[in-house]
Amino acid sequence: MGKINFGKIPGNKEFNALPEDRYVVECIKAELQESKNGNPKINCQFKVLGEKFNNRRVFHNFSLMPNALFNLKIYMEKAKLEIPEGDIDIEAIPKILVGTKVTAFAEIYKSNDKQYNNLKNWGSVEKEKKGNLFF
Repeated sequence: MGKINFGKIPGNKEFNALPEDRYVVECIKAELQESKNGNPKINCQFKVLGEKFNNRRVFHNFSLMPNALFNLKIYMEKAKLEIPEGDIDIEAIPKILVGTKVTAFAEIYKSNDKQYNNLKNWGSVEKEKKGNLFF
């Protein structure tokens, strides 16, 4: 089956947070999970699209608590998804999100002396001209 020599692998390769900026991102994975408090959320993995930081991953959680659903609704609107008028099973939502593309502002926040990104201010990917996004 082969051998692995970890002595030749550089250690402690960590990814820094993306610089604060607006990026085009694609949802490549979405899973229904529970928060530390037992509340439902959707954990999403996004891939950055574009010349800068192409294929880098950024993560975002959508809370499914009633007072936070506006964030998911805005995301769905900007991703050009049809918003159901009636009830929808929360287990169906992650499948709907995978493959959607939006713009998002990646802000930096610190936790335990490490920097992370938080995605916010979702925008539609409608047209791109000379590197400027219009949404």
